[in-house]
Amino acid sequence: MLGYSALTLAGAGLSSGTTAWVLLVAGLLSVVARILSGVLVDRCGFRSWWLVTLTMWIGGTGVALLGAGAQPVVLVGCLLAYAFGWCWSGLTFALVLSENSGRPGRSSAVLQAGGMAGSAAGPVLMAWTITHAGIGSAWLVMAAAMLVAGAIVAPVPAPPTARVQARLGEAEPG
Repeated sequence: MLGYSALTLAGAGLSSGTTAWVLLVAGLLSVVARILSGVLVDRCGFRSWWLVTLTMWIGGTGVALLGAGAQPVVLVGCLLAYAFGWCWSGLTFALVLSENSGRPGRSSAVLQAGGMAGSAAGPVLMAWTITHAGIGSAWLVMAAAMLVAGAIVAPVPAPPTARVQARLGEAEPG
């Protein structure tokens, strides 16, 4: 995403220096967003996939804005895409690990299969779309993929709480 973002920002008329600063701020936002979302999950006991969906949809909206071409819109899109477009993966790691505690093989298989598939397919799909339809269209394809993925993730049920598990005889209340 970094290379394509730099091309997009430069294409919107930003200088190399300004592009570098925007990407620095965007990268810092992504780190802050991941930390804050992790704190939310840990402190609040939030175990819903809806937070993953929400961050995917906001990040996907940012990715779509990257395809707009107009400098202010591209800037906002870049910041949203980095802050929320990277945030969801950290939340996904936290939720998969909490739902599968005691099963490291299963957790790593789920995370690696999903994450690596996207990491492998995303740049190839982006390059192919840029070649055949332009960078604006490529951002829209990526945005659509994130929005659809968010819709798929949304209905994933949260794991039962310890109290519900105890009622079902599956665990002791903690």
